[in-house]
Amino acid sequence: MQCLPVFLDESRAAEFEKICHAIIRPMFHLSVPINTDLCDAFHKSPHQWQSMWQMYNKVNLEMVTVLVEAFNDNDYVWVIDTELLMVPAFVGSRCKTANVAFVCNTPFPSSDIFRMLPARKDILRSLLNADMILFHCFTYARHFLTCCSRLLGLEYHAMRGGLLQLLFRGRHVHIRASHVGMDTKTFLRQLRADATVDRWKQEWLARLGNRQTILGYDDLDPMSGMLLLLHALQSLVRLFPQTLGNVVLVLVAVPLLDVHKRELHPDYRRRVEQEVEKINAAYPGLVIMYQRRMAFAERVSLFMSADMLVNAAVRHGLNLVPFEFVLCGAEKHPGFVVSEFLGCSRVMPGAVRTNPWRDECMAKAMFKLLTQEAHEKAFWHQLQVEFCKNNTVVSWAERALLDMKRIRDMMSSLGEDVRSRCRVGIAKQPHKEMSMNYLKAEQVYEAYQNTSTRLFVVDIDLLLRPILHPEKALEGRVIFAMRACTHTQEQQQQQQQQQQQQ
Repeated sequence: MQCLPVFLDESRAAEFEKICHAIIRPMFHLSVPINTDLCDAFHKSPHQWQSMWQMYNKVNLEMVTVLVEAFNDNDYVWVIDTELLMVPAFVGSRCKTANVAFVCNTPFPSSDIFRMLPARKDILRSLLNADMILFHCFTYARHFLTCCSRLLGLEYHAMRGGLLQLLFRGRHVHIRASHVGMDTKTFLRQLRADATVDRWKQEWLARLGNRQTILGYDDLDPMSGMLLLLHALQSLVRLFPQTLGNVVLVLVAVPLLDVHKRELHPDYRRRVEQEVEKINAAYPGLVIMYQRRMAFAERVSLFMSADMLVNAAVRHGLNLVPFEFVLCGAEKHPGFVVSEFLGCSRVMPGAVRTNPWRDECMAKAMFKLLTQEAHEKAFWHQLQVEFCKNNTVVSWAERALLDMKRIRDMMSSLGEDVRSRCRVGIAKQPHKEMSMNYLKAEQVYEAYQNTSTRLFVVDIDLLLRPILHPEKALEGRVIFAMRACTHTQEQQQQQQQQQQQQ
């Protein structure tokens, strides 16, 4: 598959997964550090955080080491998600001609939460070594730019074509908000070719009967908001009693495992199970829950049988389940209710966006779709299918690559040299963070006397501000250089006369 894999030993993989999923991922999903692991990492054990962060950097460096061995000038380098936050810095310091793009598949936190990370500036400086940074939602791009402004003192401005640009150490970094799609052609081809889909569809229709089916399909994770979905279902039955007996919720909770194949979030799973038992005790048969990852045929046949998809995510960056659900709904023209904190809720036409923390609002949105007219369902479904077919992952990647190529050509035409750009790692700081103290004369004299090789840098002020009179500046430089050369010749003649006299 033309891949260069990097394998980690089991102990390091577990530690790397811990810092990614227990610290970085919750923070990027706007979760304030209040649980035990985060408090231990941030406050109680600072040495533990330092060792974990060093290990995180070492893993990122191992990825870059393999990349550098196969790198050629002007290659495109794609870095994806929070597991590789430090890779742009390592690539930028080793491969200056690389055209680097960083794709953030998770939400980017606001500055008030991001600044809680001890390595906040290191992460920002590393990401700013990329030529382009891609977010799936403009809200996350705005959070990133606000963090750059407040923590690094950088300013940004908008460009034509929907790009945002900021200047970092003499380099222009570009930001774009563009939601990725799915591989629609491959999905539809597999959907038509799989002969077991019809059998699974008949089986689902037999299980669900004539009731309208509300589908919840997500990972068994606190960020998925499954408890909020169950609360909204109870509000639906309470506010609209006519739905009782005519509606069923199929809740598919996909369990998550760590590197040791152990279950993640067992406490949350037990809370969801208890809530399902409580609902079924009050309203028998209202909820059907499955805790497994369904195969392709079983999953798409369930999508075909459902009348509505509901997602109550508390915070989610990338979720392509609504795209699959749209492509499977050719017969029923189903709709979906999505949380306004879901990334694709901003781009999918006809999506009913709600606040998952408001049970009654979500219940009313669900009832609206259950009673929606057939022609209205067909209209919105047609727009959704066209969006999924026109905005695929291939077209998204092509647009991003063309943007990167066009921006590199534009910067080169404006005189920005790729090789001479100050593309460094995380040690140096921009000029706005440097100390503004003046040099002390005593230290300069002492350093001058204690060395035999001296370097003078003259006219440094002309590099920092524009030249008002180019002719005079050029004349001054030439005269200064001639005087310096004459003075050097006079010194040599005096030294030769002194040696002759001696």
